Amino acid sequence: MQIQSETDFHQVTTPHWQLVVRRQTDRWTHELQLPANGGWVTVLASKEGAPDDFTPPSSAFQDMRLERLDAETCELQLFGQCGKRIYSAAVRCQGNSLTFDQCVRVPQFLASAGSEYVLTPGFLPGRITCSAMEELPDTEVKHDEQRLFAAVVDTAAQQKAHTLRWGYVLRVLPTEA
Repeated sequence: MQIQSETDFHQVTTPHWQLVVRRQTDRWTHELQLPANGGWVTVLASKEGAPDDFTPPSSAFQDMRLERLDAETCELQLFGQCGKRIYSAAVRCQGNSLTFDQCVRVPQFLASAGSEYVLTPGFLPGRITCSAMEELPDTEVKHDEQRLFAAVVDTAAQQKAHTLRWGYVLRVLPTEA
């Protein structure tokens, strides 16, 4: 695993995938790239909202920290705010998996929260799979040819705590050499 870090750009690269995190306007965006034709092709990209969105399509993150945990594992820790909603996430990159554990803290009822991605057709489910984290079985994962959406619907327990948490795992299937 190789890591490249600059002020407004971070890249985690393995032989089978590359995660690119960029600063765009007031927030961090991310995209997953796979090797193709001697280069890299973006296969999914976070769908970001505008700074004045009441509910953005994906969590709004203004702060990010990237930490290498060992030779084959790193974690991104992200924090941000949109309106009165506070977002946090941990993204664990290990082997062929990227695990997203996200949370939003709200001052009042919020029916659902989630993460939306724009897809490049032909890669999901062919080269990538996505499923809910075992620890967060209430996370619902849906996709079609153009988008991937992982979300949680507000439950009584989460509503009482004013916190919604969802998590999902992207697994990249290695290609034959």
